[in-house]
Amino acid sequence: MSTVHQRFFKFLAIAVKVDDCIATAKQALEEGSCCVIGLQSTGEASSARAAKEIGINEEGRGTFDEFVSSPGEGLKHLIRDIVAPDQVQAWIDKVDK
Repeated sequence: MSTVHQRFFKFLAIAVKVDDCIATAKQALEEGSCCVIGLQSTGEASSARAAKEIGINEEGRGTFDEFVSSPGEGLKHLIRDIVAPDQVQAWIDKVDK
């Protein structure tokens, strides 16, 4: 299995768990418990890639105009790897909506 496929299934596995994770966390908070959610990754690589694309340098000079979604950036990276070059931008535009 290629790394592209592994990345896709990693995102799929995480996405399937989100609704249950939110419900479990809300229930725990309603019961007066604390809730800690462990992340699979920090999203640092996705943020760094997004920063580079818009010209933010490694010293952190510059800002994002909007929130950077690590899963969204991962999906864009996956699209760039598997979609025909002439169709990439149309697919990425759909992710950004």
